[in-house]
Amino acid sequence: MFRGELDKAETNLEKALELAQSFNLRSLLPEILEAYADYYRERGDTQHAVEFYERSLQTYSDAGVDLATRELNEARASFALDRGDTVRARALWESLVDARKKLKTNSS
Repeated sequence: MFRGELDKAETNLEKALELAQSFNLRSLLPEILEAYADYYRERGDTQHAVEFYERSLQTYSDAGVDLATRELNEARASFALDRGDTVRARALWESLVDARKKLKTNSS
């Protein structure tokens, strides 16, 4: 996607999602959904980008994954900033910083 090959990216995302679902690769599903959100963000499709960021968030949550260990909220904050929602962006970044501080403290 970073080289502007959006059509190829969509095809690859479809294949990745199909394989993850076919082989019950639940640990990969939230990352694929996040990649879909990034894809829609690049396409300028805000509605679908928001939908897929939220689906990714829910899937991580359902799997019990600590979001402090993932880049999802960074992408969501950056996306909010791109849309001019500075309050939401700041809240997401502050939450992420706090969560990572706690994670670092707990791992010490």
